[in-house]
Amino acid sequence: MRILVVEDDGNKFQRVSECLTAIDGIGIDQVENCRDALSAKRLLLRNRYDLLILDIVLPDRIDSRASPDGGIRLLDEISERDGYMVPDHIVGLTAFAEVHAGARDRFC
Repeated sequence: MRILVVEDDGNKFQRVSECLTAIDGIGIDQVENCRDALSAKRLLLRNRYDLLILDIVLPDRIDSRASPDGGIRLLDEISERDGYMVPDHIVGLTAFAEVHAGARDRFC
């Protein structure tokens, strides 16, 4: 299993990866991380992942501020444009209740 975690906060990535690797059969070598939408797009053009864990509040580029809909825009692009290897399963994460309320229907 290959997993891509798109999370700009290193502490949150660490917690997510600890949860994933606590599952029998998943090792840290199966978990990749990137911190912005642009890096995620590059990886999804070249690699197939079984699971994408996507921070909804995400910067477009590593040198920019996180946007409340950065993860949603990334999800839209990889779903609508040809060339991306869309994972079979996508999980959205956020720590913000108002962002969760607005994005909840996108991840059902």
